[in-house]
Amino acid sequence: MKKRSLVLSLPVLLVLVLPSLLFSEMEAEQSKTIDHLIIHGLNRTKLSVVEKMLEPYIGIPADELDTAEVHTVLQESGLFYDAEVSLEYDDPASVSLVVSVQEKWTLIPIPVILGDKNGIAGGGTLIETNAFGLNHKAFLAGFFSAARYTFFSSYMTPPGKSFPFGLATVAAFSNGKTTVTDDREDELLSYDERDLTLLLGLSYDLNPLISLSAGFGYRDATVDDGPVPSARMLPVSAEISVKKSDWNGVFLSRCFAKFESTWSIAMEEDPYLSLRGECAWQQPLTKRLRLMLGASGFRADKAPLVFSEGPSAAGVAILPGDFRSNSLAGTSWGIEGVFADFGAGMFSTFLSYQAAFAEDITGDSVFARGPHFGLRCYLKKVAFPALDMGAAYNAETGIWNTAFSIGMQM
Repeated sequence: MKKRSLVLSLPVLLVLVLPSLLFSEMEAEQSKTIDHLIIHGLNRTKLSVVEKMLEPYIGIPADELDTAEVHTVLQESGLFYDAEVSLEYDDPASVSLVVSVQEKWTLIPIPVILGDKNGIAGGGTLIETNAFGLNHKAFLAGFFSAARYTFFSSYMTPPGKSFPFGLATVAAFSNGKTTVTDDREDELLSYDERDLTLLLGLSYDLNPLISLSAGFGYRDATVDDGPVPSARMLPVSAEISVKKSDWNGVFLSRCFAKFESTWSIAMEEDPYLSLRGECAWQQPLTKRLRLMLGASGFRADKAPLVFSEGPSAAGVAILPGDFRSNSLAGTSWGIEGVFADFGAGMFSTFLSYQAAFAEDITGDSVFARGPHFGLRCYLKKVAFPALDMGAAYNAETGIWNTAFSIGMQM
């Protein structure tokens, strides 16, 4: 009887033990972590640049990898127009994240001719978005019109593996006539002015979502025999930004917010504080249609008039380009949809409704509202993806404004 009892219990033991063994083996398979990077397709970009981007994925469980998130990181860098992401199980104890990329054209000369009711301006820009293959961004620009000429240069580096801080330098000089209008394009002031701006900043990524930055510089606005005084300032700024991006194969949609505070130490006047904020929410409704919401604002009550801001500080296009203020706020609600794809790029159209609140330089309150619409061209294989042409109508004043811009985001 004892032998029979032992024989009968073996199947029971197999039933009880075998599933546990299989489950443990499957659990071990699923708990493997990614411990290597294999990157194909780099011709100009340094390997360390992509390793830095993908560093957060080393050490995570292989079954938790979100390949769409990896695509977003690569697309957001602006260096690649196509990427393939996969996992390679090298041996029972090793998993590699394999990425194959195709690089964009990053060195771009851009001749520019702009014209509006105020005249014609021409010039050019040289953009290098992957200098030395290190994802460094360099800009050099010059623009000329009958009233003014402007030169601008900038060099920016992202945080790297050896140095955890990003660096940004800006130098700009302009000389010519400055005209300040109210929201109805009535001229309030006109004077000759020379401007020099030098800025240096550092940035640091706390994590993939939050970044901190700080900077200082020198600003000089010299007015020759004009109705407003010259001013020289030493600005010191601090900024915090939060962002999250998603790539759906067409649009790089973002949710972000940033806030900047600048203390300007006057060399001849009283110091003053300026505050700047911006937030946006971009969400795909379908693969080729997205919703775009945004708001921006700027306030610097004691700033000299020569350091006042234009409509871009409120993120709107419905105020005249020569409008200036020390207090602006704006918001925009709109949609954008792709309607044509031509292989090397695509065309989209956008429509938004904007509103802005401000004070003109005389202290009068200003309210503007109206539609903003236009066309965009996204170039897939070129590092600057968007060329914008648009028009805006201020329903409060009945005035149209037109705009042309070169964007750096999808």
